[in-house]
Amino acid sequence: MACQPRQFAESAQAFAWFDAERPGLIAVLGWAEEKRYQSRAVLLAACLVVYLERQRLFDDGVTVSRAALSAARRLGDPDREAGASNNLGNALRRVGEVAEAIDVHTRARDFFRSVGEHRSEAVSWNNLGLDLLAAGREDEAIEALTHARDLFQVVGDAHLEAVALDCLGVALSQMGRVADSIEMTARARDLFRTVGDFRREAGAENNLGSALIDAGRTEEAIESLGSGREIFRELGDWYWTGQVLHNVALCHEADQHPAEAVTCWVQASEAYTRAGAVKEAAEALALAEEQERLRFDRPTP
Repeated sequence: MACQPRQFAESAQAFAWFDAERPGLIAVLGWAEEKRYQSRAVLLAACLVVYLERQRLFDDGVTVSRAALSAARRLGDPDREAGASNNLGNALRRVGEVAEAIDVHTRARDFFRSVGEHRSEAVSWNNLGLDLLAAGREDEAIEALTHARDLFQVVGDAHLEAVALDCLGVALSQMGRVADSIEMTARARDLFRTVGDFRREAGAENNLGSALIDAGRTEEAIESLGSGREIFRELGDWYWTGQVLHNVALCHEADQHPAEAVTCWVQASEAYTRAGAVKEAAEALALAEEQERLRFDRPTP
């Protein structure tokens, strides 16, 4: 009898299932040492990295992607090997192994370029740009991300063009090019909205809000951040809800509204706690307490 796929009524149920089954699913990838399981191991890893990225389980992401890369090499499948390399590089960047991530993504880019897979080449360029940004090599990062954006335009992939635009906006903001960052992230947000990727739309709203804060346009920033926060809440993504609330608190702080800033940092701490992000929750709570202390230490006019 053929296996029937498990159906879930909503994403929360699917994530709960993955949470419960994660140890076993990762252990299964050990079977990739056997030739008969290698192809399936690569496919399983490709599915798992999406879940692990969302749950911020980056160490597991490295483990899973290394297993997939090893299996793809034993299969003698360079296309799958390059795809697994892209996933591995992303996980390595997340755990701070930036130099290895740059090497992995450079090799993936070179392979896809050599076989004329321009869409996959563009994905590798984008990933490489993020690695270079993490390494503090901003000029090279902007060059790589611009190349990714241009390639996505050539192949006509508006969705991934939006991804590159959003990443480019972050890089420009990091270099202090705030006006350019606002332009790029606003274009990314609009494209994500057009293609129906609401989660990335919310991320672009958060990045746009950050750039608007840097530009001193806090009223617009609060509006943009509010839109992102609502989407993340609807999706049950509590980590990024916390990130957005942190940025809203910065807006209130800049506008000298300390009580509102305290409220947002407390809410951010609660969101981080729901996401299991203990460090971020503690940091947000400390910021709330510090702001509260400063609030009452200020002299009365």
